[in-house]
Amino acid sequence: MAKKSLQIVLLFSLLLVCGCFKVEPTYKKTNIVETFQNIFRKEYNLNVKVFVFDNTVWVYVPVEGFFGPKAHLLKDTARRVFQIVERVLLSMDETFKFYGIIISSIKNKGIDYWEIGSTDDLRKFMLYFISYKEWFYRLVTITTFNPAALGDKTGRHIQVFDLDMPEFISLLLTQKLYALLGKTGRYKDALKIKKINVLFNRGSKSFNIGLNIKINESRNLDLESDIFNIAFKQLKKIIGIYGYNDFISVELQNKTTGNARFFTRQAFLSRDFGKNP
Repeated sequence: MAKKSLQIVLLFSLLLVCGCFKVEPTYKKTNIVETFQNIFRKEYNLNVKVFVFDNTVWVYVPVEGFFGPKAHLLKDTARRVFQIVERVLLSMDETFKFYGIIISSIKNKGIDYWEIGSTDDLRKFMLYFISYKEWFYRLVTITTFNPAALGDKTGRHIQVFDLDMPEFISLLLTQKLYALLGKTGRYKDALKIKKINVLFNRGSKSFNIGLNIKINESRNLDLESDIFNIAFKQLKKIIGIYGYNDFISVELQNKTTGNARFFTRQAFLSRDFGKNP
């Protein structure tokens, strides 16, 4: 029975992809603001703010009741919000390339939870073309305590913008480096991370990886080399996922030590950066 159900799901997915099975869109891009506002108000009695750009839609969700002392309440809130966003984005006549969800606790605790993703990745995940693990790897998630969120029902304390692929790649790489260098094995105790910032310079078409990391093992020169290779390997992996080649160079500098490395695009793509994470 389970096998038959899976076959039906896969068949339906293939029909959707090949265009053999036409499904009329439920929602219109021109009405996206009203659509989100109406659904959230009807299903959860929440008043959301929607910010629309050419490539990106942001949904700001101020909440009072879902957040609490237990971590699962934040997770449950995000799940409920995501279900609505996913339902709408994948049922539109013309969708956005990227989406952002911002859930803010505006009472008692100032907490911002950000979730930023590619709509194409979302579609692949929902059609079982990529696993949950792979989809989650491609998702930018940020949780911060932010007193400015308190009482903010309109999203005045947040800054949203129109994303494109190099900006999304930069955000994703920044998150991966914080996770890998801050929590992985030996690096957790060996490094003091002050800041990691990845930017795409449109003028030079260069990915600029800025690190401000102090190495506690002062004599271990190989450790900084490992850090550089981890950064390069992650960038190469993300670029490969999205097939993005419209860049000229990759630059990396650790401001704490002053050490830097530079690659042209061809040299970067052809380089093997080892077996680091």
